[in-house]
Amino acid sequence: MRPWQRWFRRRDAQLLLWLVIALFLGWLLLGPSMGGPRWWWPFERPVSGQGADLTPDIAQRLVLPPAAHGVVVQGARPGGLGQRLGLRPGDVIQEVNGRPVGSSQEFAQAVAQAADRDVVLLVHRRGQVAYVVLEHRSPG
Repeated sequence: MRPWQRWFRRRDAQLLLWLVIALFLGWLLLGPSMGGPRWWWPFERPVSGQGADLTPDIAQRLVLPPAAHGVVVQGARPGGLGQRLGLRPGDVIQEVNGRPVGSSQEFAQAVAQAADRDVVLLVHRRGQVAYVVLEHRSPG
């Protein structure tokens, strides 16, 4: 065997090892939303999408009262939980299980605390207010 052939095989093995490590870490960090392990992920039911705190600027653009509070839905991942619940960009989530939420951090905490029961969201959409129920499902 020539020296360059040995180097090439060793290099392939290193690349393969790094690829396997990268795939494993990706699987671990993405959590159950992408088939990863549930024991690692801190939330039982992650709400997939993007949200932002409701600022007076955003409230004015959405024609909401200045004292409005909540989390503005900026987008929902196709096929994700947010889309299946019917959440759309511009929706404002004002309450989780009757508890007002004023920031995306409070929203995430409220959903995580309700991991063993249904979650009821109060959603404001274009002047209409509606409740959206996120049903609890046992893992597995």
